[in-house]
Amino acid sequence: MITTLIASALLGVASTPALDSTAQLPPLGLILEPTNSQGEFHLKFINESDQAIHLNLGSSLANGQTLRPTSVKLIAEVNGSKVDWLYAPSGFGRISGRMDDYLVSLAPKASYELVLNLNIYTTKGPGGRRPQPGTYKVRAHFVGTGLVYDNPDLAGNKLLTFWEGGAYSPEVEFDYRP
Repeated sequence: MITTLIASALLGVASTPALDSTAQLPPLGLILEPTNSQGEFHLKFINESDQAIHLNLGSSLANGQTLRPTSVKLIAEVNGSKVDWLYAPSGFGRISGRMDDYLVSLAPKASYELVLNLNIYTTKGPGGRRPQPGTYKVRAHFVGTGLVYDNPDLAGNKLLTFWEGGAYSPEVEFDYRP
């Protein structure tokens, strides 16, 4: 591995070695903050490491005009049972045109914040049940992946090393009264 990196550096070839499966991921913090009773909340991703990290939050449509953070789900306690709420805004099933990955790069100690609303989550994605008014204990779950969409004009994205793993926010109590 060291020989490959030195050879690549000497030849001026960009190379991104695969993450060793035994290597630890750089620390990624998640903070979920309810902002009002109409369901709005902020989800902050925090790079807690001393190196840059790259996240794939989901999909991007219409040349970045529509961003869909499908890699973020909410886990709620509803009547004593755990329920997964998946990102599924109205019209989610109708897509025409190009899709790209929703990529976010975070410098060391940097953060990125999403403003979301419970009304765009359902129990099973499109066609599922929306959250009903009530008080919930909720935490966010992010599942990082590599690239999903292979678009030839974005081939340089293949050189990035993506944060691949799972991260959870601490649980918060959420009073939802839309």
